Amino acid sequence: MRIKELKIKDFKGISSLKFNPKKINLVVGKNNTGKTSLLEAIDLLFNPDKIEQRYPKHISDIISVGSKYSELTATLFYKRNAINLKISKADEREVDYIFKKDLIDILINVLRKGKRYKTEITEEIDITEEIKHELENRIDEWMTPELWSGILKKSIIIVKNGKDKKINYQLESEEIRQVSGIIENLIKYLKNKPGSELAKKRDFQTKLVDVELELLRREIFVKYRFTYRHIPDDSDKKGVVLIKNLLQTGIELKEETPDIQNRILDIESIIKEHNVIKNLESLDFDYVAFKDGSERKIIPFSFLGDGFKAIVGLLWYLSSKNIKNKIVLLDEPETHMHPGYIQELLKILIKFSDELNIQFFISTHSGDLIDSLFNENFSPEEQKYLEKELTVLRMEKIDNYSIPEYLNYSDAEYTKNTLLLDLRGI
Repeated sequence: MRIKELKIKDFKGISSLKFNPKKINLVVGKNNTGKTSLLEAIDLLFNPDKIEQRYPKHISDIISVGSKYSELTATLFYKRNAINLKISKADEREVDYIFKKDLIDILINVLRKGKRYKTEITEEIDITEEIKHELENRIDEWMTPELWSGILKKSIIIVKNGKDKKINYQLESEEIRQVSGIIENLIKYLKNKPGSELAKKRDFQTKLVDVELELLRREIFVKYRFTYRHIPDDSDKKGVVLIKNLLQTGIELKEETPDIQNRILDIESIIKEHNVIKNLESLDFDYVAFKDGSERKIIPFSFLGDGFKAIVGLLWYLSSKNIKNKIVLLDEPETHMHPGYIQELLKILIKFSDELNIQFFISTHSGDLIDSLFNENFSPEEQKYLEKELTVLRMEKIDNYSIPEYLNYSDAEYTKNTLLLDLRGI
């Protein structure tokens, strides 16, 4: 998979961006000019279901101030239709409908799952308009203006490819506590009003007596608190991989299968090929062996520097058997790296981009990385690949909006000093 054309409109601080990416795309600029926002826009475009995890507290802030919506579009090579995502602030009536529906669904799930009963209620729970209206009136009664205002501010509508519409809203910890109180009040209301339409249903009055608040709170947690959970590494399943911290790549070896062993050997081979660390004899994620002449030294992997660990973390991602033809987003991969590692980092990126057809988008705040791009330490083949496949996006900021400039290799080399001044914040 590879992006042929990318368009971003009114996403966070990026007012308008349109360009044709190459295989290696470097995003540079001063702080707060939209470098990370560009990577997040690409990730969100391909993984819209992750929006609540990516932006757990300020979901509507991804829409630029003063704009009604954000729009992201990617045209792919060898694909007829573009991928399009439109994100707009939700209408109050639509949020009201979905919020009340969610609360009623939670209530019904709790009633169905009472642990003190060996069998669940067999009667189908038919929420008639009369019952729904009755419960909605009670929700309106217990909803505070502050809670409702907070929900509206963090509510958006996502429309994918012009047809798949989804309303998202989010709750913070205090808001979740208030919503728990509303549902508890609904249960108390039904218990104390045997004549209510819902309570007339067979078995319900008995069921309501023993509803467990622990179960209720668990249902609320499942519905709302999942946005605060850690996002697992599922890069093998996604077309786009966003990596924000190479020291947190999630290398977990519960058991060393033959595939895992081969993967470690591949990483070891690349490290030796590029002489990332001198005198390496063997690599393991428990211990690393070095040999200098006749002397052999074994060091715990955890004792090694963060720069080396970051290189290993990147190689762990890139050595996945399913990484071929993916889009990889790297947010400041040079962080924690000694300048000596950066040249090897670039060589590794070129190698994987070329051999596995990976398209990279890389944000950076490193003058050393820019310097390394234009030195004489690349092989003729690597140099030729950069000249053909490198695009540099120079992000500038005017008022509150990021303005991109697109540079090919020659242009970027010519304006290198200006790029370095940007990175130094001058």
